[in-house]
Amino acid sequence: AHAITLFYLIRRSVQTQSMPPLNFVLIFLLLTSEVKFLMKSTSFPSPSTNN
Repeated sequence: AHAITLFYLIRRSVQTQSMPPLNFVLIFLLLTSEVKFLMKSTSFPSPSTNN
Protein backbone atom coordinates (compact mmCIF):
# COMPACT_ATOMS: atom_id res chain seq x y z
CA ALA A 1 0.00 0.00 0.00
CA HIS A 2 2.82 2.38 0.87
CA ALA A 3 4.71 1.58 -2.30
CA ILE A 4 1.71 2.50 -4.48
CA THR A 5 1.46 5.90 -2.76
CA LEU A 6 5.18 6.49 -3.21
CA PHE A 7 4.99 5.54 -6.88
CA TYR A 8 2.10 8.00 -7.28
CA LEU A 9 4.07 10.77 -5.58
CA ILE A 10 7.13 10.10 -7.73
CA ARG A 11 5.06 10.06 -10.93
CA ARG A 12 3.33 13.27 -9.92
CA SER A 13 6.62 14.99 -9.03
CA VAL A 14 8.13 13.93 -12.35
CA GLN A 15 5.11 15.22 -14.27
CA THR A 16 4.92 18.59 -12.50
CA GLN A 17 8.69 19.08 -11.95
CA SER A 18 7.81 20.94 -8.73
CA MET A 19 9.36 18.63 -6.12
CA PRO A 20 12.81 19.62 -4.76
CA PRO A 21 15.63 17.10 -5.30
CA LEU A 22 15.95 16.53 -1.55
CA ASN A 23 12.34 15.39 -1.26
CA PHE A 24 12.84 13.13 -4.27
CA VAL A 25 15.86 11.53 -2.57
CA LEU A 26 13.89 11.02 0.64
CA ILE A 27 11.06 9.36 -1.27
CA PHE A 28 13.58 7.17 -3.06
CA LEU A 29 15.06 6.08 0.28
CA LEU A 30 11.59 5.36 1.64
CA LEU A 31 10.81 3.31 -1.46
CA THR A 32 14.06 1.36 -1.09
CA SER A 33 13.32 0.56 2.55
CA GLU A 34 9.79 -0.46 1.58
CA VAL A 35 11.16 -2.86 -1.02
CA LYS A 36 13.61 -4.31 1.53
CA PHE A 37 10.75 -4.76 3.99
CA LEU A 38 8.66 -6.55 1.35
CA MET A 39 11.60 -8.80 0.49
CA LYS A 40 12.00 -9.68 4.19
CA SER A 41 8.27 -10.28 4.74
CA THR A 42 7.97 -12.61 1.74
CA SER A 43 11.19 -14.39 2.88
CA PHE A 44 12.44 -15.98 -0.31
CA PRO A 45 13.92 -19.48 0.18
CA SER A 46 17.68 -19.15 0.62
CA PRO A 47 20.36 -21.59 1.82
CA SER A 48 21.19 -19.35 4.80
CA THR A 49 17.70 -19.67 6.37
CA ASN A 50 16.54 -23.03 7.71
CA ASN A 51 12.77 -23.33 7.14
